[in-house]
Amino acid sequence: MPEVKIHLELILPAERLSVNALIALFQQLLIQLVPQLVAAWLGAWQDLELTRWLGSRWKPAQQGPTPWACPTCQSRQGFGWRGSRSRVLRKTSLGRLPFELRQVTCHMCGQVFAPLAELLELEPYQVSTTEFRARAAESVCQVSYQRAATMVSRAPLAASVSAMAIHAWVQQQGAQVVFEAEPADARPLILDGTKVKAGSHQRGVPLNLGMTLLERTTAGGRPQLLKRVVALGVDTSWATTLQPLARVRPERVTFDGDPELETVIETLWPETPLQRCLWHLPHQLYRALWEDRVFKADSQPIQARLTDLVYNSPTVEQAQAAYQALQDELALEGLAHAAYYLRDAQPHVFTFREYPEGIFTERPWTARCQALLATSPLEREMREINRRTDNGSRWSVPGVRHLVGLDLVRRYDVSQWQRLWQLPDTLQPLGSVMILKVQAETLGPALNVKTT
Repeated sequence: MPEVKIHLELILPAERLSVNALIALFQQLLIQLVPQLVAAWLGAWQDLELTRWLGSRWKPAQQGPTPWACPTCQSRQGFGWRGSRSRVLRKTSLGRLPFELRQVTCHMCGQVFAPLAELLELEPYQVSTTEFRARAAESVCQVSYQRAATMVSRAPLAASVSAMAIHAWVQQQGAQVVFEAEPADARPLILDGTKVKAGSHQRGVPLNLGMTLLERTTAGGRPQLLKRVVALGVDTSWATTLQPLARVRPERVTFDGDPELETVIETLWPETPLQRCLWHLPHQLYRALWEDRVFKADSQPIQARLTDLVYNSPTVEQAQAAYQALQDELALEGLAHAAYYLRDAQPHVFTFREYPEGIFTERPWTARCQALLATSPLEREMREINRRTDNGSRWSVPGVRHLVGLDLVRRYDVSQWQRLWQLPDTLQPLGSVMILKVQAETLGPALNVKTT
């Protein structure tokens, strides 16, 4: 395998420095050194490749069809060396990178071009690298566009970037995000929605999200859920959001009790067990009690009773009997809204006991694996979405969809994130760097370090 060798010689101060001063010194050194190393490697690599296919500059020897073609006549033979031209990548994670692109002449048509730019995946007029754009997009998933631009620009070695440039990159790549439905097949599916301040409506538009649970693992002694987003809709109905999932058959569906969502679920998956979120169940009861003119202090014991019978009844039959008794009492007391709320939720409250197989364990009422009880894994994502989008400004609908979609892919679909930004697989080694010899000797007031 051809190797690129770079001779490096550093002249550094020999006087005693504090560790802070030393770090600051080497930071400045990196800023100057890294672009030169990259330029040196690019130049040496291009010389090796052209020599391999065209022979040396002074002894040309065509080695058969080349891996590149002439952009004018599409010929793959008959090229000669033709000097270099300057090129600059202004926005990279290593700062501003000026380098030279070697050129050749096509003897068939006379076209002069840089043949190795395509092998380097370097587009015409490209001034930023995709890894730099991905880094900027990753920052903007957490903070505002302006703050992300400031953070990226202040990073060591990085180039400066504007908020408008990051916004353009996010919109361009976010429009290509695709959520696959297949992971939801035969696995638990969680559905929930929230509001985001976007579009022309005063209260914003709905954001619908569907997530499936792949596996339950333990990391560092703490349980973790492997999740995958399978559906995202902004300013769309639940029927439109879930349409791509029509061909899969989830093991069960957990939702918060939204009537529109319940209708869509029963239409798409009439045979799939539905689980009412047990966190939302007592909390949403408060709204029904409020409509019955029950004070908050008086509603809390009723909510606590509902929670207790759902979780702590020894058997599912006793839980259902206690649930029915509470519903009847509310009806007799004239609390019609609360009684109707419980009656409407009743078919899907105890699914977790009727079909207890699942990915959770150590529940007090069963020794077997336990099914999902609530939409809590998805609620965490909703809180993160609300934290990022609820910043006092009004978004465009595509702006929210693209940013949220990119953030979800970044966290739950690493392979798609790498494809979107054309990033290398970080799990595969890219090569090795060998330091063959390091010599240090005191030369007057400076320390001379030579690395070959």
